[in-house]
Amino acid sequence: MSSGFDHRLPPPLSPLNVYPVTATPGPPQIQGDQEPLVFSDQVTGVFCPRCREETRFADLYGTKVVCCPSCKGFLTRGEEFRELVAKLRKQYRGPELRPQPLNHCEMKISCQCPVCEGPMETHPYAGPGAVVIDSCAACRVVWLDCGELLKIKRNPGRR
Repeated sequence: MSSGFDHRLPPPLSPLNVYPVTATPGPPQIQGDQEPLVFSDQVTGVFCPRCREETRFADLYGTKVVCCPSCKGFLTRGEEFRELVAKLRKQYRGPELRPQPLNHCEMKISCQCPVCEGPMETHPYAGPGAVVIDSCAACRVVWLDCGELLKIKRNPGRR
């Protein structure tokens, strides 16, 4: 894959960029312990690495992501992921989760990068929370399964 911009991912947020998102106003779509996603009607041409459904653009805490409407996993750029985690952890005032050990079975689940279709690296997230994430170094993107961002946000540690 070339190092140029991939049209299948939303561009970094900037006043000069216009997102191809036509989000329907209304409350976020939340069921149980899921991230608050507001889906657009626009499909991305990128398929979910878990359930192979075509993803859509969505808004997640003010960050544009590529999200699966079925399993609610999402793809974001690495730098946007780091900024999102820092912002959410700093703002979070709710109860902290009890630290849980890493589920090593999750390390055995691999997937293909939705952008370049190469293998993603499955690894423990280096920050708070015993969360296993998937990333593609070539595309500089991160895939999180439904609920993983909330675990990172709610885990104890430096805010």
